[in-house]
Amino acid sequence: MTRATVPAARTVDALAALCGILAVVLSFGGFMLIGSAGFAVPPGASSDVIAKVAAREAPPLAFLGLSLDILGSLAFLLFAARLWGTLRRAEADPGWLSTAAFGAALLALAASFVDKTLYHAVFTQAGHGLEAGTAAVLYAAIAASFSLFNAFVGLYLGLAAVIVLRTGVLPRWLRWLGIVVLVVAVVGVLLPASGLGFVAFPLVLVWLASASLLLLRRPLAA
Repeated sequence: MTRATVPAARTVDALAALCGILAVVLSFGGFMLIGSAGFAVPPGASSDVIAKVAAREAPPLAFLGLSLDILGSLAFLLFAARLWGTLRRAEADPGWLSTAAFGAALLALAASFVDKTLYHAVFTQAGHGLEAGTAAVLYAAIAASFSLFNAFVGLYLGLAAVIVLRTGVLPRWLRWLGIVVLVVAVVGVLLPASGLGFVAFPLVLVWLASASLLLLRRPLAA
């Protein structure tokens, strides 16, 4: 890499690292807007609640929230690839842990797009003949995809924690936070009625924002 290209490469590294914070802000903000629009139905909601949601049209606020959440997921993809670069360089050959971590991030991303697709189906059909029973099935599938997201993102952070433990590439407190997320996410999947999945999610956001800030100080370009 020539001297002329190093500053540009470091700028790209920094932007990709910043995507961790963007993912947190966009996804959290998007979900808050969906909730404000009255379409974030909690798991186990009564049939009456779901029927009321299905009977009214989704406001523009709900679609805006969904759009922000999609942008947040795209930012997460760039951040995950950026973190993979750091973990892969620290791990050295054969590098299977960092590769497995990136694969888990991709699976989490795929699970997140399932619930976005289902939310879009609810938003477009609500108030236009969407039956309460069908809406209940869609929301149940949304909850299931959220559980899958928690499981995969927990695996992602857990594998990253192992690499941090072995290499010290990032502060060790980030390792412990990753392990906590993994444990909470797994228990939340095994015991869905516990509601631990909703505990894991804010911890994931804290981990992503923290790792994003740390990566801003560690450019890949040399």
